[in-house]
Amino acid sequence: MNLKEISIFKNLSDEEIKEMTANTQIIEKTYTKDAYVFRIGDRSGDLFFLKEGALSVYQIDSNGKRYIFQKFDKPVLFGEVYAYLNEPFDFDAVCDKDSKILIIKDFKGLFERSNNQKFLKSYITFLSKKCLALSKKNQITSQMSLRQKIAKYFLEIEEDGKINLNMNREALADFLTTTRPSLSRELSKMADDDLLSINGSKIAINKEKLTEIL
Repeated sequence: MNLKEISIFKNLSDEEIKEMTANTQIIEKTYTKDAYVFRIGDRSGDLFFLKEGALSVYQIDSNGKRYIFQKFDKPVLFGEVYAYLNEPFDFDAVCDKDSKILIIKDFKGLFERSNNQKFLKSYITFLSKKCLALSKKNQITSQMSLRQKIAKYFLEIEEDGKINLNMNREALADFLTTTRPSLSRELSKMADDDLLSINGSKIAINKEKLTEIL
C-alpha cells in the first residue's frame, strides 16, 4: 500500500518515504476473526496499522472481567508507544472480524535512521491526538455513576443527537467498566426518564437533559 495513506507519513514526499523506509521491513498480514495480533507480555518493537477489518484492545482481570480500552473499525495506527520504547504489551489485541494489518518492523529504527522534521511533527501530532482520546476515555470511566458514564460517552460521540455505536451491548458494558445487565437496566431507566430513546440498534439522546446530569 501507499504509506502516505497513514497519517504519520502523509506529509512526506514519495522520495522521503523511500529514503526513510529503505532499511525497514514492512509486511502485510491477514488475521482471521478472533485471532490475536499480540498478547499481554509480547515484545516486538513493531508498529501496527489496521488496514481493513476491526479489532479490540483489552485486558482481563483476575476475576475474568474484560475491560476494553479501544475498539477500532477504521484504518488506524496502534501499538506506537510500545513499539518505540520496545516495552512488552500490557493488553491483548484481538480481531473482531477478518482483518488486514500492516506491520512496520523495528519502528524505532525509523527515528534513528532519519531526522525528517515533517515526519517528527506528524508523529507528535498523532501522539497528541491519541493522548487526548485517552484523556476523554478516562473522563468517561471516572464518572461517579453508571448513568453519568453513559451520558458522558454518548455526548462525546453523538452526531445531531444520534448515537452510532460501533460495539454491541456486551462490548459497551466492558468499555464502561460495568456488566451487560446493569447497562441494559440503566439504559431502560434513562429511556423512561426521557433522557434518550432506543429503537432497535438506533439511539437518540436529549443532549440538554444528559448534560444536566453530569
